[in-house]
Amino acid sequence: MPVVHLVALGTRGDVAPAVVVAAQLRARGHEVLVHGADRYAGLAAAESVPYRAAGDVDLFGSTPTSRRLTLSQAGITYALLRRRYRAWSAGLWARLRDADPRDVLLCGLGSAALASAWRGRGGRAALLLVGDVRPPGPPAPGVSGQNGQPGQPGRLTVSERCRRSLMWPLTMQMSAAPGAARHDVPLPTVLAVSRTLAGGAPLPAHVVRTGHLFGPVPAAAAPQPATPVVYVGLGWLTDPSGRLLHRLADAAGAVGCRLVTDAAPLAEIDDPPRSVASADETDHRRLFGQVAGVLHHGGAGTTVTGLLAARPTAIIPMLGDQFALARRVHDLGAGPRPLHRHVLTDRALRRTLAALADPPERFRRAASELADALTAEDGVRRTTEACERIIEGGRPACTSS
Repeated sequence: MPVVHLVALGTRGDVAPAVVVAAQLRARGHEVLVHGADRYAGLAAAESVPYRAAGDVDLFGSTPTSRRLTLSQAGITYALLRRRYRAWSAGLWARLRDADPRDVLLCGLGSAALASAWRGRGGRAALLLVGDVRPPGPPAPGVSGQNGQPGQPGRLTVSERCRRSLMWPLTMQMSAAPGAARHDVPLPTVLAVSRTLAGGAPLPAHVVRTGHLFGPVPAAAAPQPATPVVYVGLGWLTDPSGRLLHRLADAAGAVGCRLVTDAAPLAEIDDPPRSVASADETDHRRLFGQVAGVLHHGGAGTTVTGLLAARPTAIIPMLGDQFALARRVHDLGAGPRPLHRHVLTDRALRRTLAALADPPERFRRAASELADALTAEDGVRRTTEACERIIEGGRPACTSS
């Protein structure tokens, strides 16, 4: 039986969805192996999924200076990430070359070029993407909307269209490993992203959107505290100097709320503000049921999980599809306007935190409606079935509800 390799080079947001799909495929009788960073092996162990540690790479730098440089502006971010991803991909490709040619590769965004190279060797490969990064190609004949599904796609601004058109070629260059020749035939692609939050033009014929991979958020076990709490997900916004977090803490004090953030990024800050609480980042679902609103950089998983909890959401996007996702959440009425990380005024921070700590009724209602729509997507089943068709040599066609 061929092994299904799910390659998820990157952060927790890349590995966790791969583990979800791997567990489902394994339950259906497939032999699976997830490849990811050493530090996320526990995610696979919790689901009894075989995992091969592919080393750890400090994508954003190992020192305060290198991290600030990496995150200073998009061009520098891309150049440094490309260098680090290529080094990571090279080691993994050296091991994959010895794999059985009948094996199947399902690759994430950070390893997209490896899928292309494996396909070039005659093997079966596809992309399993959890961000709304769209491979190029003409739309499927006769299809309007999102893979023939009803609904109004979100509109894109000119700058968002430019980002989207540039992201795919830049992604393929970023993950190219030395000695892994690319194969330019379009790869079957499963977009495991929310159908509710998606926007833009119809998808190419070789791409299917299946829905998000996140489960329902349990109801809060305790009532909301008297002083409202807002979750702040630093993620890529983490600055070892802690300047942004200190400014957020000051803004929270001014509007009368408290902040909670993930323990791991908080530990990277030299002098964190004492008023900010830390939480175990491994269970956002439980945490989000206990906060009034969420503020973060727009990662797909954090965005969906916050909205599944019916929590008003504000986003400070960093790069890629995060800009379109941030504006889509605002357009759907589930939170205030996105913030621009280079022009974060104290007034804007206070206004945003006030809207999340005591959300107006329109934010609450829109977030609740989105929670219902996201819960109904059934993305895990759709994604698993699409991947099975690829494993069997077919196309990842749409599945019915």
